[in-house]
Amino acid sequence: MNIDFVGEIGESITVESIRSQLAAARGQAITCRFFSDGGSVFEGFAISNALREYPGHKVAVVDCAFSIASYIAFCSGFNQVRMSSNGWAMVHSPYSENDESSPTEQRLLGSLTTQLAEGYSLRAKKPLATIQKMMAEETFLSVSDCVRLGFADSVTATGQTLAIAARLKDKIQAKMMIVRSALQQWKALVKIHGSSKANIINPTLRLRVIKEAN
Repeated sequence: MNIDFVGEIGESITVESIRSQLAAARGQAITCRFFSDGGSVFEGFAISNALREYPGHKVAVVDCAFSIASYIAFCSGFNQVRMSSNGWAMVHSPYSENDESSPTEQRLLGSLTTQLAEGYSLRAKKPLATIQKMMAEETFLSVSDCVRLGFADSVTATGQTLAIAARLKDKIQAKMMIVRSALQQWKALVKIHGSSKANIINPTLRLRVIKEAN
């Protein structure tokens, strides 16, 4: 049986829908295919728990799994995790949609970051500090990165086109920039496109960085 994880966790992908599909599978082997830009961490944890509890043989195939979707794909007890030959994944620390998080929200985000990092660390058998650094840097992982780091077991020859994966990657970067300072946005643009192109893409951003500094 195939279960598709397409879209946003908590929106098009819900714990209710996944539990319903798992119940319908009745313990038979399942293949979960991922093309998701992430979403709600809490919903993601619940979905991961549901998959972990499923008694049948389960395989994950990753076309694109960013943010909490990568946690679900890599840390939910799949018997095997396969990457599409042109697949991508991304790990990053959770963030709030609010411009200014309260101390309570900051503590919650710190706790969630630790939980995610521990799951990735256990899967990849890498030091927790290494994983936390990757998450803090919002690290995008190619198929070879995922296999090398131990997140994925093997590569499958099929998958979404690289162009679609790249567009989804850019979409995530844009979404995350909404809650960043001007300096953080500028650094992210430069990292992706280089300083010259970054200035063309957002010509007013450097002025905002200067104003922030003052």
